[in-house]
Amino acid sequence: MAVLVIDHDSIVYDLMAAVARVTGRTDITYELAEWDGMADLVGGQRELFRIFEECFSLEAMIAGTNGGLLLGAGPALQSFKADGDELHIATHRQKRFTDAIAGFYAHHRIAVDSITLTADKLAVCRAVSADVLIDDKPTTIAAAHAAGQPVLSLHHAYCRAALAEAGAPVCTDWAAIRAVVRARWPVIESAAARR
Repeated sequence: MAVLVIDHDSIVYDLMAAVARVTGRTDITYELAEWDGMADLVGGQRELFRIFEECFSLEAMIAGTNGGLLLGAGPALQSFKADGDELHIATHRQKRFTDAIAGFYAHHRIAVDSITLTADKLAVCRAVSADVLIDDKPTTIAAAHAAGQPVLSLHHAYCRAALAEAGAPVCTDWAAIRAVVRARWPVIESAAARR
């Protein structure tokens, strides 16, 4: 069994696709070299935050392809729960979005153990004794590595350097994340389960 702390935006929820849908832009993808580059594309930080607000409602989150899930995220998270893993969502959003995020996971029938809206994801990792943090923000990846917290991410262009610096395995999709987690934290069946 593993205890996973998982970011929501751009790890489970396809935020880039939502922003591209709202703006009508086709150049907003996970291949952006820097996350901050998105603000330049949409007319600045203030406009980007306005667009994020539009993307953060439950209706907006489930409107996209795959119901707003990044490809493979739903089955991977459901299989982690079936294996007995703990799933703790930690995302840097304002608390008023808690119900929308909870609704997103309920809509996709993904049982999570907790949802915490905070910038300090390492505090969540410490509180739940996380085995691994799954996050895409380069500064969070670096902080996790510095603190000795194992970290994984989808291999988005803007976080590749931080992942390489942390020595994190390359995970191009959720199947790869699942394989790394299962290799490091295998499911151990109880004697009763094997009978």
